[in-house]
Amino acid sequence: MEQISEELKYAPVVNNHSTTAFRKISPQGISTGITLSTGSSVGPSEFVLPPTVFCPSKSRLNFQLDITAPTASNYNWLDANLLSTISRVVLYDTNTNAVWLDCSNFEKYAALTVPAGTSYDEFKTKATSWQTITYAQKLTDTSSQAQLFPCEDIHKSNSLVNVTHLGTVAAGVTAFNSFEGRKYVIPGTVTVKSIIDVSLPFSAFKFTALALNKQIYNPSNLVLQIYWNAVDNFAWQNTNASDPAGTTLASVAGATINNLSVQLACEQNLTLISKIQQQVMSSGISIPIGYPTTTRQSIASSSAHSYQLNLTKGYGQRILALISAPFSTASTAINAKNSHIRGTLTTYNTFMNNIATKYPNGYDCRLGQDFYFGNREYVENSTIQNAGDYAIGDWVHIDSFFGEKPLHQLDMTQIDGYDVGTSASTWSVQANLSADGVATWVTAIIGQKMLTMSSQGSMVA
Repeated sequence: MEQISEELKYAPVVNNHSTTAFRKISPQGISTGITLSTGSSVGPSEFVLPPTVFCPSKSRLNFQLDITAPTASNYNWLDANLLSTISRVVLYDTNTNAVWLDCSNFEKYAALTVPAGTSYDEFKTKATSWQTITYAQKLTDTSSQAQLFPCEDIHKSNSLVNVTHLGTVAAGVTAFNSFEGRKYVIPGTVTVKSIIDVSLPFSAFKFTALALNKQIYNPSNLVLQIYWNAVDNFAWQNTNASDPAGTTLASVAGATINNLSVQLACEQNLTLISKIQQQVMSSGISIPIGYPTTTRQSIASSSAHSYQLNLTKGYGQRILALISAPFSTASTAINAKNSHIRGTLTTYNTFMNNIATKYPNGYDCRLGQDFYFGNREYVENSTIQNAGDYAIGDWVHIDSFFGEKPLHQLDMTQIDGYDVGTSASTWSVQANLSADGVATWVTAIIGQKMLTMSSQGSMVA
């Protein structure tokens, strides 16, 4: 191969750029705010995405979260990963009924995949909320006015105050890069209503069809369904201004979703629009997509936790990764519903067909082997910046079938992963704790399916 210096290259290069224009899509049949429930999910909110050339990953879900004022002397608290407001996401073709995405327990899925699946370069440019969210910090005192900086899925703390992490229990100054670390919770103001404007990029819906960074065209309508989470899964109140786990935790008084819309990132370059539409309507376009499934396994009080999953073609033709963590069921834990800290976990290992996936001796968490031998390469240059972030903030185990590289570099549009198309396989985990504990182990199975768009509509197989 001949290399030619830049100063000797004279042939002009013709560029044909993609140009994006955002189109607002309002939800079907919703004219007022959506009242959320304390103990159960609400929805769905449906958006009809018409046939157009658009880029899913650049599109956004915008809304305003309005949390009722807490009781006397109390403070509202909010999970800083705003994807926790969503319990289920569905995307399907109205003509063929092909399901592009159906992910339940989405708040757990986001807790597992977003920190490790977000590069640090992306993370440090995320929109950052104020330290506290109240009426006083809006442009006016009415909820119809937007905040200066809407929150995204996750964001930096930009503060040396421990409370922006996990509170005094976690001692952020010793475990985290406080100023550059991730904000885990957002505090409110005593007895004051909390309002926060949210803009979630679909790129944050990691390893799903919504995170495709491709211009796509489907000749029939797509329907996006958003189910809203129970408020207790992402918000709470207490009487402690500096510790989200301090004193008695209680449910917030109420919450609503207002000003809901999708901003669809539509292609404006007519030449590209014509080429993409012509290719779909003639030969069709086929592309691999990520197809995640979230599983839950409740473990009774024990010092030895174990469970297994049968991996079949129902999860996808291939499995790209298995991402797991135990979630505490204790009501006094810091944001217990979405927190997956290492806690009392001492040793563990994962197996595929009874063969250790990576480290035959098992990982000893007391020696940091879970980080240095098991997962460091998968979280490198991500939101999880060091062993402190990993152990106390975002403990996770990743079994990779896409190579030894960071999770945020996984390209779901390349055929990759563990082939389960011919026969089923059994994946399992065995873990030991320093004391008896109750936990819900959650595993995100990142499958890969093939999306085909043609003149007849779409198919997913």
